[in-house]
Amino acid sequence: MLPLGSANCVLHARSRRHSVRDLPGPLSIKSVVSGSVTWHTEGRFYRLTPSSALVLADGQPYSLHIDEARPVETHCVFFEHGFVEDVHRTMRLPEHILLDDPHPRPAPLAFAPRLIAPPDAFPLNRDFMWLAEQLVRSLSDGPSCPVRRPSTQAELLRRISRAQQYLHAHFDAPVSLAELAREACLSPYHLHRSFRSVFRRTPLAYQTELRLLHARALLLDGRSAAEACLDSGYESLPSFTQLFKRRFGCTPSQIRKIR
Repeated sequence: MLPLGSANCVLHARSRRHSVRDLPGPLSIKSVVSGSVTWHTEGRFYRLTPSSALVLADGQPYSLHIDEARPVETHCVFFEHGFVEDVHRTMRLPEHILLDDPHPRPAPLAFAPRLIAPPDAFPLNRDFMWLAEQLVRSLSDGPSCPVRRPSTQAELLRRISRAQQYLHAHFDAPVSLAELAREACLSPYHLHRSFRSVFRRTPLAYQTELRLLHARALLLDGRSAAEACLDSGYESLPSFTQLFKRRFGCTPSQIRKIR
């Protein structure tokens, strides 16, 4: 097998036990097809389910440890060194500059670990150019922020991202606005207003979406409606069924039949 970063590649695995420690890989997108896996990098933990993906920069060391009763399925895209940087350069520079310097050495993209929604058709899409374009748009556009001063904007986005990460890590547990605000070092109202401005939904609605997407993945993996309900953090099956039908247009039992 070629070293990671020497070519674009996809690693798809299904296992109950696996460990990686401080691996400085190439620019990559980590995702989970079934189950839940936690990546550790830069002193923070990122819990992924099928509703989210994690983007790590080139050379960013990460660790993970899987030890589960049921197999979990991961799907990770590793880009060739410089591949996404070239896509980023081509998408943002005017044509005359690209014509004058067609074979540069693009500077590495520098960014903090970032949670994103899996791109459409991900994780089965193996069109690396398409995936790179989606990734560049995600990194370049980023979430909108209600403040103008760059330094203040960066700090506010950092704190809101901490709240987002906390919701991903605890999506299946009760999380109060006060608890989330303490994690982000913001007042409850300030967090609620800013979070809604950035993610276009309240923290509660964001957590509900994570829960329902996780439940759908469990159902498509063959789990019962009761199991999906409990594993997604709900205690009442009728309430869960009502929320699920409102979101996806069918009941949990019906979605199991389309596997």
